[in-house]
Amino acid sequence: MEIQISHDLNSSDAEKILDNLIDYNTKFVPDDYQPLVITAKDAGELRGGLLAKYYWQWLHIDIFWLHEDCRGAGLGSKILARAEQEAVNRGAHSATLDTFDFQALPFYQKQGYEIFGQLEGYGGKHSRYYLRKKLVK
Repeated sequence: MEIQISHDLNSSDAEKILDNLIDYNTKFVPDDYQPLVITAKDAGELRGGLLAKYYWQWLHIDIFWLHEDCRGAGLGSKILARAEQEAVNRGAHSATLDTFDFQALPFYQKQGYEIFGQLEGYGGKHSRYYLRKKLVK
């Protein structure tokens, strides 16, 4: 048995690993994975966006970014609400995401997200928070 290290997430081996995991998982739950990309543009210029995926009745928010001059004006709330509504339309009952202490924890809490986990020691001094929100009551 030979163990190798690679840094290429787009390699054929990386794709095979993912495919094999999906094959295994679909023995237990259906493969209903759907990507979700939401963008906010002004005169064609990207001002913010969200990258997420929907599967197994959950919205998984991976990346959410707003240009600094767009923060605090309600755009983030609109983008997040749009993502949540799209997820509900696809059958989601809940959403999950993570953020660091220097990012948007208070924003997410204001939007109804609750902390369910925390890891400390990132970069020596930062905490990472794991949050969830019930989308359907």
